[in-house]
Amino acid sequence: MLQDRRQFIAKTIFSGIGIAVGFSRSEALYARESVLSPGSKWYEHAWRRAVIDMHIPDWDPKFLSEFDPDEYVDALVRSCAQSIVCYAQSHAGLFNYPTKVGKQHAGLRGRDIVAEMIEGCHKHGIAVVLYTSLIHDRWSFDTHPEWRMKSASGGDLRPNNRFGVVCPNSPY
Repeated sequence: MLQDRRQFIAKTIFSGIGIAVGFSRSEALYARESVLSPGSKWYEHAWRRAVIDMHIPDWDPKFLSEFDPDEYVDALVRSCAQSIVCYAQSHAGLFNYPTKVGKQHAGLRGRDIVAEMIEGCHKHGIAVVLYTSLIHDRWSFDTHPEWRMKSASGGDLRPNNRFGVVCPNSPY
């Protein structure tokens, strides 16, 4: 376990140099084993975190249709990520898994890439945090105008916002 910031910086620099000069991955990774170990709090050990924004609309049927979770996880492994933020639902309001409460991204055609990502990451000791958008939800904004956030004057709040905003005090 790292004791202070100096140790963290020293080990991070060593890991980066080790990868650059060709040390093996096991020599370069210093904490992955402890991230998902029983009784371990992953967030106390996961220093290398990855977030790739996936606010992807589905107006083009090709979007996400060729998404390969194995390739994605492989890239995370190569980057030495210890935890990731996996998009379950984005500001576009589309879900990346089959759902009964909204709309799944059309390009996924029923695939559950969230489950595939979790399984792939856990096989490699990578912790997963799920991201679900709240309030910024284009699909709900367009589908349920009665859920829209309103300004004091009664008009839509931020009507030209790319993602639309919906009110948590509505049936949303």
